[in-house]
This record gives sequence, C-alpha cells and structure tokens, in this order.
Amino acid sequence: MLQKIITIGYEQFIKGLAPGQYLDGGCALWNGEGVDPFRKPGRLLAGYDFTIISSSTTVKDNIRWIVSDQNAQFIYGYGDGGYVCKVNTSDVVSFVHTVTQSQGNGLVFYKDRLIYTRNTTIGYCADPDAASPTFRDTAITNTSSLTSVYEHPMAIGADQKCYVGNYSRLSSFAGAGDFNLAKLTFPDEWKITALANDGFYLVIGFTGINTSQPKIAVAYWDMVSNQVNRWYEIPAGVAINYLYQKGSWTYIFVQDRIYRSNFDTPPVEWF
Repeated sequence: MLQKIITIGYEQFIKGLAPGQYLDGGCALWNGEGVDPFRKPGRLLAGYDFTIISSSTTVKDNIRWIVSDQNAQFIYGYGDGGYVCKVNTSDVVSFVHTVTQSQGNGLVFYKDRLIYTRNTTIGYCADPDAASPTFRDTAITNTSSLTSVYEHPMAIGADQKCYVGNYSRLSSFAGAGDFNLAKLTFPDEWKITALANDGFYLVIGFTGINTSQPKIAVAYWDMVSNQVNRWYEIPAGVAINYLYQKGSWTYIFVQDRIYRSNFDTPPVEWF
C-alpha cells in the first residue's frame, strides 16, 4: 500500500532533486530524469504538471535539468519551455531568463559558466549568480549545426572537456575556437540521451530510434580512441533518461527501472 511520506512545494521540489543526502551521500535523483513511481514511470521531471505544485508564476515549465553552481550559492533549473530559474540557500526561487528556441535540451556548469544547449546551438552565462545575469544564446563558436532534437545532454569528461550529445554524434568543446561537431559518430539508429563521467571514461547512454524493437545501450569511451572502448546493449527498456555516477558504478535510469554497470561489468537490473 502506498503511503504519503512528505508534501513539497515548488521551492522544495527544485532544491530536493539537486545533490543531497541520498544514496550514501550522493543523489540518485540528481536531476530527476529517472523515477516516478506515482504518475509516469521513468520521467519524474517531465511527468508532473508544474501548475499542480505551485500557483506561483516563478516556475513556468517542466524542469528537465538541475545543477548547482560551483560555489554552491544557487541551484539552477532549466525547463522544457526554455525557462531558467534558480533557488538560493534560503529556498527562495527566482526566475532568471528565457532561452529562445529551446526545450530545456541540456545544462551543465563548466569553467565557472552556466552552459546550456538549445535546439541547434550552445549558449552560456558567464555571471549566473549576478543580480542581472547576461545570457548569450549563440555564444559558443561554430555550434549552429547541432541537430535539432529534444535531448542535448552534456557532461564534463575526465579530460576537462565539455561533451554534448548531438543526436547520433558526440560533440565536444573546451573554449573559444575549440569545438568538434563530431568527435565520435554512431549509426543513425542510435540517439545519445544521457552522458556521465566515471572518473576515467565518458559514459554514453543511447536510445534506439526508428527500429522494429525498442533498444538501449551504454558505452564507455577513454576520450582518446577513435571508437568506444566498451559497448553494452540492454535487452529491455524504451529509453535511457539519465546516467548517475556513484563511485565506480554508473546507475542507468531506464523508464521504470534502474540498471547498474561499470567498464568491466555489463548492466544488471538494480532497482
């Protein structure tokens, strides 16, 4: 029997899914793209109606990504309508910016900047903690040819480059003028929907598209080789929504279940 254990408002909703005291000090629900046992399995952040949790106009859309800044003063949310909001250490939520031509495609902190992906470009904000931050929606050079898809997940690799899921290609950049549109290219039947860094390898989550049977896969890449170093296909599941790294394990959020894997261990169902 289900039992209600807590009721949360919009401030707690945003803050509670950011890094906190869960899963032995990490947080399996870091950005929430994985679990919802009550409404829509596998898509907590896309499975709620934001008007239900608050009548406030501060939270304007369904938040897809949540990251904390590097000095831990704010937590930022990026929603499927392109709205960016933040919550401070006093749980006060404020609206920050509207990103045009965006579905909340991806968000990460990199080199003290808030980096975000739009449908076809990458933008950044160099002063996100300022009272009136400046957002530059097309600031990252030569990124205008990103494939227009809903997911452009990002992760910082162990080599300190920022990697971007770009449909069936993996893009990378490390600063002005250092952008590679197709660092790796995969068959068109695979779309990159999640990224993580295990400390040694870039972990890439794939969702199969335009195939007769649903399929998903996870790969490990050393960021040097011209192809991935490990490839594991998972027989069940419609989509990989999120990868969470805890120690040597990568937790793979797949709709209504979670798998666990590392470089030497094929994915096994964990929850």
